[in-house]
Amino acid sequence: MSQPVHSVCQAFPIKTTNMDLCSTWKPSSLLEAMQETASTNCDLLGCGRKDLLKQNNAWVALRMEIFMDRYPALGETASVLTYPKPPRHGMYPRYFVISDEHGEAIGKVSSLWALLDLETRKSISFSPVNALIPDTPELAPCLPKLPPLVAPLSSASVVSEFLPVYTDLDANRHVNNARYLDWCCNALGIETMSQYELAHFVINYEKEIIPGQRIRTELRREGSTFYFAGFEGDILHFAILGDLRLRG
Repeated sequence: MSQPVHSVCQAFPIKTTNMDLCSTWKPSSLLEAMQETASTNCDLLGCGRKDLLKQNNAWVALRMEIFMDRYPALGETASVLTYPKPPRHGMYPRYFVISDEHGEAIGKVSSLWALLDLETRKSISFSPVNALIPDTPELAPCLPKLPPLVAPLSSASVVSEFLPVYTDLDANRHVNNARYLDWCCNALGIETMSQYELAHFVINYEKEIIPGQRIRTELRREGSTFYFAGFEGDILHFAILGDLRLRG
């Protein structure tokens, strides 16, 4: 019997397809790289997408907190290391370390995931999967705490409206976790994203967004801090709180 793969590290060259208007790694592409690396780790542990689909289940993100010292530029190669921790209260902690091509850590991420029943669209606690998640005592968590809940800023909001389109959706037929960050960066605007980068941000995924839902978004700014959230009526679907840093 093979030993469980506690962690996985994958390399991601920064190409024209995953860079932004300043030729650096696009924040949503960072989230996609994290998702790919986590998927590889889950495949090796026996709880990847193909395994879960046999039970009509899938992984979904609940919360993420990302700290980035810098974003690699076009032509560089970044690596993403990920490892899980044992589940707690039906949630699955997972950590990531982002390093540059010299092996220097430039980003740290904590996250919480859940299992989604694709028929009922509700999260579940799936004990067979719980037994597959190894503890990783030799890998200290890269962050001292799990990602927090986001609270809105008190400043006035700029309101927009979104209807999910084809490119927002993934194989689970809901808006992919990385697309929320694209929506946020688009709301911050070209001028802001040309001068600043996301130094730190927390994403709370409260309720999935599926085709046909009309989502009202609110952007609030207080200095370098921003809050971006999406609602259907009075129901919160996601919230992002973050800090901007001048590009170097």
